[in-house]
Amino acid sequence: MDRAYLLGLDVGTTGCKTVVFDQEGRELGRGYREYPVFCKEPFQAEQNPDAVFRLLAESMQEAVKNAGIQNAAAVSLSVQGDAVIPVDRSYEVLHPAVLGMDYRPEKQCEKYREEFDERQLYEVTGQPLHPINMMAKIMWFLDERPEISEKAWRFITYEEFIFQRLGGEPVLDLTMASRSMGYSLEEGKWSGQILENMGISESLLSPLVKSGDVIGKLSSQLADRIGLNNRPLLVAGCHDQPAGALGAGVIDTRMALDSTGTAEVLSVTFPEPILSQSMRDSFYSCYVHAVPGQYFSFAHMQTGGILQQWYRDQFGYRELEEAGHLNMDFYTYAQRMSGWSFPDISAAIF
Repeated sequence: MDRAYLLGLDVGTTGCKTVVFDQEGRELGRGYREYPVFCKEPFQAEQNPDAVFRLLAESMQEAVKNAGIQNAAAVSLSVQGDAVIPVDRSYEVLHPAVLGMDYRPEKQCEKYREEFDERQLYEVTGQPLHPINMMAKIMWFLDERPEISEKAWRFITYEEFIFQRLGGEPVLDLTMASRSMGYSLEEGKWSGQILENMGISESLLSPLVKSGDVIGKLSSQLADRIGLNNRPLLVAGCHDQPAGALGAGVIDTRMALDSTGTAEVLSVTFPEPILSQSMRDSFYSCYVHAVPGQYFSFAHMQTGGILQQWYRDQFGYRELEEAGHLNMDFYTYAQRMSGWSFPDISAAIF
């Protein structure tokens, strides 16, 4: 039987990566690219989605070349949470992606808090009222960027955006939907009442699928561009934190994962929704895990790997340039030159 190869894509906050695996889960090749976050005013964090996709395609091409493969069975995707991208009917970008770490929707959250029951919001959606969440970003667009909102066909995340560019259906998986602050955990669908309270029409949101659902095939143009002779299946993935937990084997109760990407995140899983007051007061989300029948929560600190990246760019720029000339990863180069011993987290910075 021919060997089956799989491509895993990760679109993070400050970088994207592609890894090629064989059917036993062995890594055969990888590609990685970094990109910036734009913070030109207080609380702002934006990004150019088209530039992100261009770099993702480069990482796919690099990973396929390094793996030495010509065919693949399937491609799946994990993405940063909470980023919102307004698009028109052709899925052309109308505004830079507003990232999860963008806190400008604080005013919209405060307005909701004044008019509606914050506790009921948490009991329905499992999400505390917070500007980080997807629906807060959409409320911000509706209030603060009406000229964009009037043109918007949908407000999407990086998941739909990337899948549409890859040639598949622009759909949203349940892990991403259930951490949006607009999804009913009990009903298993968008919450009509919560969306009405927020002034958001469901028509502005994407259709929902489960992680693992097949949603199309890689376009022939992109397959050829990255060096594949076939069109692998596109398979719905999930939010990057459940994806990382699944990969680390955190698939049952009393298990946890401490991961360092752009942020440092401590994740746990449990068999039923936990929607207690203490969870809400501590701003712990409760949403669907990639593992069927499991739920997910995490605590996080925004300054994880991004702080190390900032230090590198401010004080290690000469070494970064030299590492580039040698076609080496910066952290590997710095370790060899200095003799320091520290964890290599470059591939995990997302």
